[in-house]
Amino acid sequence: LPAGDPDRLVALYQVNRRGDTRSLGYEDYVDYRDRSGAFAGLAVHTGTPLNLELGTRAEMVWGEMVSENYFSVLAMQPALGRFFTAAESKPGAHPLAVLSYASWRDRFAGDSAVVGRVVRINGSPFTIVGVAAKGFKGLRIFGFWPEIWAPLGMHDVVQPGSTRLLQGRGPGELTAFGRMRPGWSMDRTRRAAAR
Repeated sequence: LPAGDPDRLVALYQVNRRGDTRSLGYEDYVDYRDRSGAFAGLAVHTGTPLNLELGTRAEMVWGEMVSENYFSVLAMQPALGRFFTAAESKPGAHPLAVLSYASWRDRFAGDSAVVGRVVRINGSPFTIVGVAAKGFKGLRIFGFWPEIWAPLGMHDVVQPGSTRLLQGRGPGELTAFGRMRPGWSMDRTRRAAAR
């Protein structure tokens, strides 16, 4: 990964009684992030198909809705522009998006003026604020690579009708990853997260 200290990144899953791993519900994510003390930072993402309108044409692309700290937990620097902030990622804020490097190069011809450009995603206007690092394809290990990242707080704009994404416990739609605390081992992090 083109991220800072990628060997310090870990995945977080819930495990049921049969030993099956499951993604998190939003309220569980918030508890792990704010109360567990197990991570220097914890972020989430969930994939979604998007209808990206560019001028007179529209194409289906893969995207992800991510927590406001997604890129900061990765300790990643943008190739162009910037990443969204926590204040900009709240429900009701102006919708923002970050492009993948490949999408910027291929769909936007590597135009440096793409930052600030408004595109329509699933029928709604989003302002492009940055381009992710070259070679970054998200954290998925199979399937489609995301071309666009939008804040999780924009879920009702990205996926109209997704009113419960920021609610709930137990199995959910959010895949979590964290950054281990400085000096902590994987075992210590695992024990702290299991409490």
